[in-house]
Amino acid sequence: MRNLATNSSAHVAGYSHVQTVGLEQMQSLFSRQVRSHVADVAEPRADFLAELQHAPLGRTVLNSAAVEVAITVRAQPKNTYLVFGAVGRALQMRIGRRDAMVPEGMIGIVPPGVPYRLFLPRGGSRTLMLEVEPGFLESILVEEIHGDMSRPLRFDCSAGTHGTGERHFLDLLGHVRHELDLGAPQCRNIGYLARLEQLLASALVHSTQHNYTGQLGNMNNTAEPRFVRRAMDFIHAHAGEQIALPTIAGSAAVSPRTLVRGFHRYKGCTPAAYLRSVRLDRCRQELLAGAPGGTSVTAVAERWGFANAGRFARSYRERFGENPMATLRRKART
Repeated sequence: MRNLATNSSAHVAGYSHVQTVGLEQMQSLFSRQVRSHVADVAEPRADFLAELQHAPLGRTVLNSAAVEVAITVRAQPKNTYLVFGAVGRALQMRIGRRDAMVPEGMIGIVPPGVPYRLFLPRGGSRTLMLEVEPGFLESILVEEIHGDMSRPLRFDCSAGTHGTGERHFLDLLGHVRHELDLGAPQCRNIGYLARLEQLLASALVHSTQHNYTGQLGNMNNTAEPRFVRRAMDFIHAHAGEQIALPTIAGSAAVSPRTLVRGFHRYKGCTPAAYLRSVRLDRCRQELLAGAPGGTSVTAVAERWGFANAGRFARSYRERFGENPMATLRRKART
């Protein structure tokens, strides 16, 4: 087995690029890095050569495999989605009990817990494989449909459902593979890799046909999603109470992480910042309606969740351009 990676420190942790000489070496490597399998070569050859690139990104793993001979791979089930990309030529597959032909430039998807059989024809072929944790992919889909999943995600990879979106997705996989293999500096950055994974998962649900495709197509991307509006309504109704992020997220029936992303995308702030803004508005309304002799700035601030008078005054001044006491005194001048 010969390692082709020339500078492993320039790659994502765990990255490898190896060539194997011999069927047994290839089987051992593939079983260890992708999934347990059995491989049969139609014409055993002494110069059998296989190549495998392996890049664990976090909650996804990108693999690239190439062989020079006709080979059939029978793999065992695994609790991940496995996306196959047919590079250069079509792939013949059997996914569970269903036969599938993946056209050149398109993808086939093996659901979690389903075995598969893959036939690679003679003459050399390369396959891109993206492995995705179900929980990660479903969390991305929940964000994209702006709501909860009422039924399990099911991809439709039957004949006639392939389209240009899959070709674009495969181009994206190829670009990522090339970037990783070159050891691009950004591939050492954890934040970059995390966003790269999110991009791949989002591109997958938008590029393929599945039982949520219609819901994605009907989304108005300029409007706030339902879960963000529910959270906003909850904040307005309970602004004077001690409420934390998990409580707000629970009111919208999403995870705190999903809620934070939704607010960043559609409100340009965090839920906590939105809550603070609402509370400041309530304080200003009370101060404008009050009287200098009968209204206490400190009491108003505490009533709306501001325990630190100095921080409250600073936040109020940044938002309204004047001190709270100046707002209160305005009543006396009018």
